[in-house]
Amino acid sequence: MRPNRRPVGDGLLGVCIQLQLHHLWFLLLVVLGFGFRLGAGSCGGRVLHVAVLLTLRRTLRRQLHQSRSQSSLLNTDSRFFKLDAHVDPMTDGPHVFILGLLSGTVITFSPVDCPTGVRKNPAQIARSSWTDSDIDCLFRLRSLVSFSGDARYNLNHGIRAGVEVLQENGEPLVCDWWGRLENLLPRREERLSIVFAFADCLDDKDTAGGRNSNDVSKETREAEVQATTTHQ
Repeated sequence: MRPNRRPVGDGLLGVCIQLQLHHLWFLLLVVLGFGFRLGAGSCGGRVLHVAVLLTLRRTLRRQLHQSRSQSSLLNTDSRFFKLDAHVDPMTDGPHVFILGLLSGTVITFSPVDCPTGVRKNPAQIARSSWTDSDIDCLFRLRSLVSFSGDARYNLNHGIRAGVEVLQENGEPLVCDWWGRLENLLPRREERLSIVFAFADCLDDKDTAGGRNSNDVSKETREAEVQATTTHQ
């Protein structure tokens, strides 16, 4: 038991997510993600084909570029995925959203500079996290997470490699853990994540004044840790 670990419900305290009407393709992906598996052919049940995802990705890129959003990434991983702790580039803007499909996981927020030190050994990170002050965010299947404040600018975020546990049939199963090693979240065979990074939209006043809408204000940087998970 590690008393400094802080599991935080299904997400950190945060603000509501507001999606504009011109992001209907985004909402469509949320709906399509419900009850589908990623595959190249029918294997029983409903299958969301890779070709369909690629077509939607192209459409999403076109729609999002027209609405001044900066990037959309489509990432697919096996059950052995991990994400090194990092802060997204400042040029991505203040609005970062991650849509998780096919498998749940745990996103861990970690101090950039920790007085007690940062672990570097992958095996230690998998079982003890990067620092003793890390915060775990349970990222359920078909959920949407947004980063703002310190969660966006001043804390690293990453996904640990996971731990292997033996099932009753003796087969190994890779799991994420949340807060403690006893709190396990089994990983599925594949995980799909779609990352959206939005800049603030320019209005006539901004354009006339020459203000860069991607500039990050001091108030934004000093906002308290915020990240919201919305369930389907």
